[in-house]
Amino acid sequence: QIGDGGVVVRTQERLQLIFPPDHGEFAETTYFLTDQDVGLHLRFTELDTSVDGLVAFTDGLESLLLSYPDFSVHNSFFEKVLAAAETTDDSTDLTNQLRQLLNSTTVNERTSDDKTLIIAARIPQSGKEGVHASAIL
Repeated sequence: QIGDGGVVVRTQERLQLIFPPDHGEFAETTYFLTDQDVGLHLRFTELDTSVDGLVAFTDGLESLLLSYPDFSVHNSFFEKVLAAAETTDDSTDLTNQLRQLLNSTTVNERTSDDKTLIIAARIPQSGKEGVHASAIL
C-alpha cells in the first residue's frame, strides 16, 4: 500500500487496520508509486493468519471509517459491507447500493474528497471456497 487511504482485513480473530493512512508532509499531500523515493513509502505486510475479508478505501472515507487519533476501525461498517459481499448473488446490485451510500447527502456532508472502496470477501460456493470482489468507484 502507498499513500493516503487505508486497508482493513478481517481475520478469524477480528477486523484490523493493517495499513493506516500515510499522509504527506503537508495537508492534502500524499505519496505515489511514481515518486522517486517510492521505496521509502511503499508498505507490505505478511499476516500469519488467513484473511477472509478485505476493504481498501481512499482518504475521502478515512474520517468516516476510522476513529482518531488511534485509527481504530468502525467495526459495524466493515462487517456490514463484508457480509453483503459474502451473501450477494448480484455484485452489480451491491455496487449500486454502495454507490448510493457513497453519494448520499450524509456522506457528502462529511467529505468532499474522493470516495473509493475495494471490497473482497471469501465466500463458500457449492461447498468450495471462492472469492467475490467488488470495486466501488
